[in-house]
Amino acid sequence: MIRLPSSRSATALLLLLGHAACDRTLPFYECDDPCVECDEPCKCPEGECVPVPPIGWDGPVLLWVGPGAEAQPCPDRAINIVYEGHADLRATASCPPCECGPPACELPGGVVASSSDACPGDSGVLTPFDAPAGWDGGCVSPGTILDSAYASVTISSTTVRSCEPMAGPPVPAQGTIEWEVFARACKSADPLVACNDPSKYCAPTSEPPPPGFSQCVAKGGEQPQCPVGYPDRRVFFAGVSGELGCTDCLCGPPEGSDCSVRVTGYSDAVCTNEVFKEDVSLELSACVDTIVPGDLVSLSATVLSDSPGVCVPFGGQSFGQVAPIEPSTFCCQLPVD
Repeated sequence: MIRLPSSRSATALLLLLGHAACDRTLPFYECDDPCVECDEPCKCPEGECVPVPPIGWDGPVLLWVGPGAEAQPCPDRAINIVYEGHADLRATASCPPCECGPPACELPGGVVASSSDACPGDSGVLTPFDAPAGWDGGCVSPGTILDSAYASVTISSTTVRSCEPMAGPPVPAQGTIEWEVFARACKSADPLVACNDPSKYCAPTSEPPPPGFSQCVAKGGEQPQCPVGYPDRRVFFAGVSGELGCTDCLCGPPEGSDCSVRVTGYSDAVCTNEVFKEDVSLELSACVDTIVPGDLVSLSATVLSDSPGVCVPFGGQSFGQVAPIEPSTFCCQLPVD
């Protein structure tokens, strides 16, 4: 029986003796210790005997950690990707600025005729004389109130239409959710082979991990302590939960508004024969008790001042939060100096 300190030494000696390169597709022979010595070195696994991972921990794996853009592929000796995760979550959120559409001066919706000449004319029979919706002040003839049916006319004040937010309904917060650290764990495709010592298994190689990789064991969840021999604790996460949003955009009341008009009533349908006219504004309505005899048949309005002002927007604040989820703990060996 040939007894050698390692399979790599065995391979070297066999080559010196003229043997062909090892064909590892053949079945493994029964070896006293496949990582140290065996009857047929070319038909036994290469590597070294190392401690079996602690109960509940998976491994061994080769772990690469760094910026995602620089992630390295799994090396040949541990070709299978068994985990990918992240650490150092960075979430930034911002909301689009809130803006308000313009306010608008609006005319009175018409007049109210009263059979009483006492102003305001609310003691007699009241008859509305309404202009159509969206009236722009042009001549309108909504009907006829006979001269005998009214002695005064009340004209309401002008108004300012409120501003509407231009951002519309609540929107998701703009921004980024990104990770600063990426982790990739790689594992050998070959099954573990036990050594003679039941507390050890045969690692595929005795070489140190490739540059950028560490040899580690892993366990789901955020574990508080690492097993002996693997002191370097690192926690990574599989995803993110939560959401970010923006509060409603709202508009304050119009400020700095000045809206005034002159309303005129006529006794004919084409706004020629005046029976009354009066000025009204945002803070001033009017009751006209000096009426030229005649039926009330039509109305017109002339804008004297059209300065609706502005509305101050508010709202549009970001809210909510995101957090990493599905942690996994990796415990790694320290690099060999």
